[in-house]
Amino acid sequence: MGNDLSSDETRGRNAQRVSQQEVRRLLENQRREYERRCHELLESAVVAAETAQRPPPSIERNRAPYNYTTEDLRNIDRSSSQTPSGSSGAHNLSNKPNSNPAHDFVFVKNPQKERQQNRAPSAPPAPRQRSQSRHRNRSAAGGELDCKTCGAPYGVTIFQCGQGHSSCELCKAHGRNCGLCGMALTDMRNYVLEDYVSQTKGNCPHAEDGCKLVLKVSEMESHVRECPFRTHRCPLHPRYANCVWSGKLRQLSDHFERYHRDQWQDRKGEEGPEMQLLDILSNSREVFLMVQGFFNFLFHIEVSEATREIYMAVQLIGTRNSAEKWIYEIHVFNKNECRRKYTFIDNCTSNIESVKDIFEEKRCAVLPAAYASTFVNNGNVSFKLFIKCISERKPGFNNSQRGRVRN
Repeated sequence: MGNDLSSDETRGRNAQRVSQQEVRRLLENQRREYERRCHELLESAVVAAETAQRPPPSIERNRAPYNYTTEDLRNIDRSSSQTPSGSSGAHNLSNKPNSNPAHDFVFVKNPQKERQQNRAPSAPPAPRQRSQSRHRNRSAAGGELDCKTCGAPYGVTIFQCGQGHSSCELCKAHGRNCGLCGMALTDMRNYVLEDYVSQTKGNCPHAEDGCKLVLKVSEMESHVRECPFRTHRCPLHPRYANCVWSGKLRQLSDHFERYHRDQWQDRKGEEGPEMQLLDILSNSREVFLMVQGFFNFLFHIEVSEATREIYMAVQLIGTRNSAEKWIYEIHVFNKNECRRKYTFIDNCTSNIESVKDIFEEKRCAVLPAAYASTFVNNGNVSFKLFIKCISERKPGFNNSQRGRVRN
């Protein structure tokens, strides 16, 4: 029985030794397989990188390593005409020594094209035409906002005919019939279209003359009336009835310099030259054009016998918003009394406003003739005019401080 136990223990030890050896063998096999796979993956990555860096082959090399010239094709045609009908030119060409195999396509060299490519171009290539779709869409949108009767752009007031077609206010005022159906225009308004048109933006009609504003249609009518780039009449027309000049703002200074030089000043700064009022008792009216930089101002002086007052005002040739950015100062003085003078400060107004209304409402410098006579020196009243931008206005100045100051 003791021998049986010893033999069992021996078999157990052998089995345990075999199992340990098997485990080591399996682990070694797994390690070798892992290293083999890692090596394969590394090689495949290197091959992929080299393939990506390699330049792609040309089409000619992929498809055919040869080219046929025009002379070769002529030889093929001659040989094909001499061969029996059962054979082909490509077969005969392939039978020649050092000939290329037949293919279902050929590359033909054009000698004339090659010469043109090698020659320096005599002119740059024609520019590519831009797409016209944007312009077509813009034209279509613009046509929708045009009167169907006269073709002009709609205004802020739009009328309809009995069929509901829209027409502008001018066509209604002229008694025109609808341009689509021929029916008479009624008093019925197209409020939906009016609201749409009024919110549409467009360039000023005087854009070609220099106006850069883009406004809504509802604001366009009021702007056109005061746009400085509109056509102007000579400001001296009421005085000089024979002056019938009219033109653009850029031409106004040249007109004054040539025909009304006594009423023209080219100011180099905010302070102009000394001026004289010759008669403070008789009715008179003077208008001066004063050019200061890129801006044009009108200086009005009027002496009234009825009210025995002298009125002075400065207007900017421009919009009301632009005029509010400028102020003017009038200093009336006597050279013999340097410590005493009359000073008036106020905002400039736009030339769209009637200067007659400004004088009647006394929204300007008003100097009583009796008081002005105290400044007379050698029969004249001397004064100076200052025109300043609002940015140069003294701190704390506001419209409540406008008026005269006597020293």
